[in-house]
Amino acid sequence: AALMYWFGKAQGFNINIYPGRVSNSDHGWNELVYNGTTYVIDTEMNCSVQYPELNWFMVRYSEARIRYYDNNMNRVLK
Repeated sequence: AALMYWFGKAQGFNINIYPGRVSNSDHGWNELVYNGTTYVIDTEMNCSVQYPELNWFMVRYSEARIRYYDNNMNRVLK
């Protein structure tokens, strides 16, 4: 997530690292705001052995196949 953040910032995108949780595990991903829409870029889940058929690059929270939570276990839906 940190490397994707720096790549995005270097290209001038509105991107941030979002720390939180997936299932019961600590997890981090990127949020990219593009044309007013928030997208998830989850580099750890991309090409995941568990979900090889899924695209995790620039999906909306509502389209994601897993649920993302903040550190207070509130579901993230932007």
